[in-house]
Amino acid sequence: TFIGLSAVLALGAAAQSLHAQESTPGARNQEITPLRGNLYQVRDGREHTVFLVTRDGIVVVDPLSRPAAMALKEELETRFPGVPVRYVVLTHHHADRTAGAGVFDAAQRVANRAFNEQLARSRRANEAEYRFVREVRDSFDTRRTIRIGDTSVQLVHVRSTHATDMIVVY
Repeated sequence: TFIGLSAVLALGAAAQSLHAQESTPGARNQEITPLRGNLYQVRDGREHTVFLVTRDGIVVVDPLSRPAAMALKEELETRFPGVPVRYVVLTHHHADRTAGAGVFDAAQRVANRAFNEQLARSRRANEAEYRFVREVRDSFDTRRTIRIGDTSVQLVHVRSTHATDMIVVY
């Protein structure tokens, strides 16, 4: 199965879903909405991201802040018991998209090869903002395909003025 996750996600935008939204319990203003098949959108305040559920595990794209990621992790464990988060895909190094990645400590973090270098530069400029952003061990140059369950998730490095390590996820 080939699932299109959306290039727009890389910039934090997301289309409104026609499906009814399911609220996440707790104090967070977080909602999870089914988009299509086993692809879900997460809205946390004004930020959006997605995750994909397969029989072999979950792929989370840009887990956002640590509080957002903690709430999402709890919700994933409740909704999909026994299905681990296998991959956390990071579209670029900015803290507002990546600070929550460490919450999914057992997952493999994947990003463009320039991610760690760009993260180091950003840390030097603003240590406090980037203190929770972890480096990645699994990176790629131009393209990478993650096969999980019967699904392929394609990662493609793109040129962007927003971040030199930007990728889109399909």
